[in-house]
Amino acid sequence: MSNRLSFKISTTVFPDRFQRPRVADQARRGWRVAVLSWAAVVHACSPPPQGPRAPEPTRPPPIGLAAMGEAPEKFLGAYDGTGYRFLVGGHTYGRHDAPAEGLFEPLFRLWSRPEVREGARFAVLCGDVVVNPHPNNFEELDDDLAVLGLPVFLAPGNHDTLKPELPDVITLRYGKRRLAFRYGPDAYLVGDTARGGGDLAPEDLTDLKRLLLSRPRALFVFLHHLIWVDEGKVARGEVDANAVNGLIGYAREGNFDDVVLPLLGEANTKAFVFAGDLGAGSGAVQTFETRGDNVTLVAGGMGEHSKVGVYHSVGVFSDGVEIEVVWLEGGKREKHWVEF
Repeated sequence: MSNRLSFKISTTVFPDRFQRPRVADQARRGWRVAVLSWAAVVHACSPPPQGPRAPEPTRPPPIGLAAMGEAPEKFLGAYDGTGYRFLVGGHTYGRHDAPAEGLFEPLFRLWSRPEVREGARFAVLCGDVVVNPHPNNFEELDDDLAVLGLPVFLAPGNHDTLKPELPDVITLRYGKRRLAFRYGPDAYLVGDTARGGGDLAPEDLTDLKRLLLSRPRALFVFLHHLIWVDEGKVARGEVDANAVNGLIGYAREGNFDDVVLPLLGEANTKAFVFAGDLGAGSGAVQTFETRGDNVTLVAGGMGEHSKVGVYHSVGVFSDGVEIEVVWLEGGKREKHWVEF
């Protein structure tokens, strides 16, 4: 029997100068003590009264890449019907010969300014966030992202990924390598082309089909590799080799034309595919955008010595999507509008 339910009634010792209680009084007092003791037992064993349950306190959203390990629907909050924004950056470790300790310095200078982040619900890093996936590199990245105070999602790149047979730093550190979720009328897929061989991996294709079946107003896909580029297209001259930072990790013949594009093109939704493997090769372009009837392809990156690079600020409104290209130096900005 636990101590909580153990009761011991001590014997009272009366000094001689006091009159001892009569036997009848002792009997009544003993009965009263027994009743009170039993009441105490019942009270101790009874559940607390069931009143209205107090609401659980709202937790603040996770900061940085801790967002990868949680369900975004829980921390992004209820969609209130108004417009919202998010930020997108690619190849954010910057220069090959002088990789950043954390975010590429020109990007960090901009994103750390409150007016740049104003209205942004989250940020997405489209791969190559570290020069190699050593835990120390991710610690420095986490320190920079903590300054931003935003949830951040990661579409891993080849620099962020060890060989498949080795422990995965991203999963061990943040919980997941890919995400698929809804936010209000819109759907989001943060994919893993680094483990997909430069293609949309089978797991991502499954999530893509599921999200399209939910009939979102807009679908946003974030990847590292430009999945509309593959080695075969470059070899045949269909795509310029400078369209990407390099062909490491790209598919020999990708599944974009035969699988992904038909899925997106036939859906009754506006699809936007963002990729981040630009801006760091010796001749690589900094930004790319093209669109068809339902599909818009966007890419950007940073790190090449003379051009520095770009990021994207995306606004989602009731009547369309505003894609703003922001140059990291010089203050140049370009806005493109896609109507729903």
